[in-house]
Amino acid sequence: MKQLSKIPVSGARGMHVEALQQTLVQLGFSTNGVDGVFGNGTKTAIKNFQSSKQLPSTGAIDNNTLSSLGLEIKTQPDSNPEIAVMDIVDRKDITTMEWANRGKAAWGYYYGMALTYAALYTRLKNGDPIVKEIAKPLQTDIDKDALKRFDNLFASKGMNNANSEEDRLRYLFVLLFGLGVMESNGQYCAGIDTTQDFNHGDDTEAGLFQTSYNVRGFAKEKLTQVFTTYRTPKPTGFVQYFAKGFKYYLTPNLGTGDAKEFQELSKACPAFAVEFTAVALRNVSNHWRPVRDNNNPERTLEIKTACNELLKEVQAYVDQHGFYTTEVDLGQTVLPIMPIIHATEIPAANKTPKEIALSKAETIGQQEQLKKLFDQFPTSTANYWAVVDFNKPSNEKRLFIFNLKTGEYKAYLVAHGKNSGELYATKFSNTSGSNQSSLGIYKTAETYDGKHGESLRIDGLESTNSNARQRLVVIHKADYVVPDYGGQGRAGRSDGCFAVNPAVVDEVIGNLKGGSYLVAWGRG
Repeated sequence: MKQLSKIPVSGARGMHVEALQQTLVQLGFSTNGVDGVFGNGTKTAIKNFQSSKQLPSTGAIDNNTLSSLGLEIKTQPDSNPEIAVMDIVDRKDITTMEWANRGKAAWGYYYGMALTYAALYTRLKNGDPIVKEIAKPLQTDIDKDALKRFDNLFASKGMNNANSEEDRLRYLFVLLFGLGVMESNGQYCAGIDTTQDFNHGDDTEAGLFQTSYNVRGFAKEKLTQVFTTYRTPKPTGFVQYFAKGFKYYLTPNLGTGDAKEFQELSKACPAFAVEFTAVALRNVSNHWRPVRDNNNPERTLEIKTACNELLKEVQAYVDQHGFYTTEVDLGQTVLPIMPIIHATEIPAANKTPKEIALSKAETIGQQEQLKKLFDQFPTSTANYWAVVDFNKPSNEKRLFIFNLKTGEYKAYLVAHGKNSGELYATKFSNTSGSNQSSLGIYKTAETYDGKHGESLRIDGLESTNSNARQRLVVIHKADYVVPDYGGQGRAGRSDGCFAVNPAVVDEVIGNLKGGSYLVAWGRG
């Protein structure tokens, strides 16, 4: 059964609501959009579902309704650390928080910030010098140190900045929560404030905190190091979680040279914006008006104890379970985020490739599907197997190709059929002409040169996809397989084929051709 972090209730906002809405849509009960907000549309869909099952039509989720939907509440931390942290956010009911002068922030902001905190706290435990700079003892100059500037306010709320590195990192994130609300309302893609008369060179600002590139002059070595670390691999910085809860809007990248790249990176990689701003807040606190005006209740940021309580639970989770991100960019692990290695873990060198692959698959929620292939095809000599997770939206990487010699994997964008859904694939078919994706296990076959260039034929091995060859369902390249095709917030769609971006098609087909297995799954 699909698991939720908690029972969604009317007015709730978040991933648990989104998962409920997806389930209702997949069962044929429209919610007027999967937006993660439990409003009247969701309530009506629940009532209609309850009526179809002869349950009391209350519009609220009780245990009987939950079970009938095929859902259950988790009793243990999720095996995927990212999801486990997001479950903590759900259970803290923090996404509905009201902020003075701002109302509610974009609800994805809380997930992105919690995940970034887990990553930086992990690095602090590993002795990372940049995070130790963020968590260093208080300075005496309030124009330099934001923690010092707000020290009395923190103390009045029971938060003592003199306690430890761990506390100071957490409290700075509490401050960051308030700053991001004031500067962008938690919307990571915010561009420069064009109402101000800036010289868009080194003054270029952007992102969650509207941090300017020229702030680096006050801690140049450390801020340049953060910029350099992130700009090379160009990680996504948990952008898929920060993006939840508001409609993305495109803002121009102004300025020139490094300043323009800084603005672009601040918006494309919100974890970078968090880390860069965190370092700057400990060295030049008067850069931001909501920090500078800490004695003006109408202009200053808020310090919320609820944010501290959330981060304490995230910290406790990391202390017990460790944290590592499954975020990948062109198959490369994001460099700034490092895992804690517990003494009880088996060193990778002592694991077989199968054990490594299954362990990796577990962290991204694909272990059950990969194990299915190992169980059904134990004598396969293929070097690569693939899993396509249609539970994920098309603007996220959801084609996972596992190297069976090393156990490692790479992730790619992949399209679904145009009649399977918009952002999410919710309908599946094995019928010719349906233009829908099909679920099940496939075996790859020969390549051929078609209208999309080199393409890879695949044969469906189950009743749900047995017509794949007849339907001409193949793996091919397509320019529309990008995260925001045509500004629609999703990838373009195929006629049912597993289309991938042209930049990776040679690698994908080269690895999978000639007898590999692929399993596509979803809850449609």
